[in-house]
Amino acid sequence: MMKPLIRLTASIFLAVMPLQSMAASSSGDFALKGYGQQSCSDFLAARETANTEYLRFGSWMLGYLSGYNQFVEDTLDIAPWQSADFLAAVVANICRADPDLTFFAAINQMTTALAPQRITSDPGRQQIGTGETRAELYSTMIRRLQVQLTERGFFIGEANGEYNSITEAAVRAFQASEEIDETGLPNEQTLYLLFR
Repeated sequence: MMKPLIRLTASIFLAVMPLQSMAASSSGDFALKGYGQQSCSDFLAARETANTEYLRFGSWMLGYLSGYNQFVEDTLDIAPWQSADFLAAVVANICRADPDLTFFAAINQMTTALAPQRITSDPGRQQIGTGETRAELYSTMIRRLQVQLTERGFFIGEANGEYNSITEAAVRAFQASEEIDETGLPNEQTLYLLFR
């Protein structure tokens, strides 16, 4: 008797939970919880010392981004190539410009800036390279990479989302033009310089 009751309770909770997660007042107000309430100056101080508080800020940010991915329409991944460290650096720049912002407001500014480049569906991912010198990218990002490289005169071919020897050579040529390590891999530094 207890198992059916537990299943029923769990089913009701799971059915109602998404509605509560997306809820706000009619004016759009909502209760902000956790580290999102902290100020940017608190985040910057924690980042400076790289203490446990900084890890908590980072965890809150990643949780927020996961929620964004889940609940914002036409979004699979708001940050398809950016690491947690890269995203924290972006938030730090926003916070340095306005230390009185809440941590939430800074992350919200970042997601607004990232939204146009988000991935909306999963066409699959590709492993590029081996060992420590490897990357994993959505095929959509590889196609976008190829388009950017074409526009800059480095890639000649079809922007098909497949990372092949022609794409690798174009990435190397772009890296050389930017005077960064010529790995042939679309790492964060390369993607940042290409998509800025």
